[in-house]
Amino acid sequence: MGETLTREEWTRQLEDGMEGLKKQIGIRKEAPIMGEGDFHTNEMPLCNRVITKDMIRLYASALGDFNPLWVNEEYAKQTKWGGIIAPPMCEVMIAEAAAVPPPLEIPGLSYMNGGSTRKYYNPIRPGDEFRAYDTFKAVVDKTNPAKPYRLFITTGEREIINQRDELVLTITSNIMIVARYPEPGKGQKALDFSQEKRRCYTDEELEIFHQSYDEEIQGTNRFGKGKRDWDSVNIGDELVPVYKGPYDYADAVSFFAVTGFSMAFAKKWYTMRGNLNAFYKNSETNEYTCGPEWHFDDEIARKRGVPFAPIFGTHIEASMLEGVTNWMGDEARVAVVSSQIRKMIFMGDVFICKGKVADKYEEDGKKLVKFELWAEKYGTDIVSATGYAIVEL
Repeated sequence: MGETLTREEWTRQLEDGMEGLKKQIGIRKEAPIMGEGDFHTNEMPLCNRVITKDMIRLYASALGDFNPLWVNEEYAKQTKWGGIIAPPMCEVMIAEAAAVPPPLEIPGLSYMNGGSTRKYYNPIRPGDEFRAYDTFKAVVDKTNPAKPYRLFITTGEREIINQRDELVLTITSNIMIVARYPEPGKGQKALDFSQEKRRCYTDEELEIFHQSYDEEIQGTNRFGKGKRDWDSVNIGDELVPVYKGPYDYADAVSFFAVTGFSMAFAKKWYTMRGNLNAFYKNSETNEYTCGPEWHFDDEIARKRGVPFAPIFGTHIEASMLEGVTNWMGDEARVAVVSSQIRKMIFMGDVFICKGKVADKYEEDGKKLVKFELWAEKYGTDIVSATGYAIVEL
């Protein structure tokens, strides 16, 4: 797994690596394509260049979102859009996030999703074809001297452009780099998850979750056709909470599959072999495991310092928008989405997506409503993700 470094050598390599990252700030380049050329997974290749009606349908299914605007052609034709459009964050099928430079080849570094800001300019429609350009924006040292690790935030921006040369959206993504000195003979010091337990839900609790699902299926809380009146919107108005879970392998696999981030056998090895320090071995097979596997395998998750396989952060981010799109109706559009992953929640957990009107204002003739959004772990005071969405009515 590489040479043993003294703490001083490790610190010097870390500082040199961060200085090297800073030299890449401002460089704009075309995003790589999955399956073509040499790239690292952190470069977030475009997984699909063309979005079809079926792909939009599968994405909505992976969110458990029954809004007919995404899937029903006859219904969608009766709206201002004149046909099916993709829900916000469906662009994860093109690429999950913006790119940042490949990981530094230094032991003891972990990379995690820190959230994103997405600005939408034109809708995604079936048949649209895309290319993208990436610009590395920043690396910021967020280390807290009281913590036993270094923390850095890297930021990249991706512009996604369609076949009509229209800017469809920009994604600004933050990746957290947690750097812990790997002391010889000692494993990575785990974060404190001593209170984290898998739980069995009562029949009464399951009924609450299932009722939320039934309401989504029936469209009970969906505004649907017509225009929501901006004047009648009040600051403090709350969205109907949306329940997700208990999160299981079907949920995880469904979301991971629609991102299109597929790699197997030789292709999987190709993405790992240049930096094996960043990957852990399966104790039964002795083989290295690819990065996304910790979202499915408790053993790999524990090697990375957490008790269970964590839920995909992007799945939580996307889920927080369901209450917004249900509320706003077919004639409105989401203009901006911003979110941050605050705390991990895990396989088996239930999370609740909530929101309320934080502001309403007019800008350049547009009537806008800003929502404060958050996702909390059911039965606790743990807030997993926070963010906001701006809706144009």
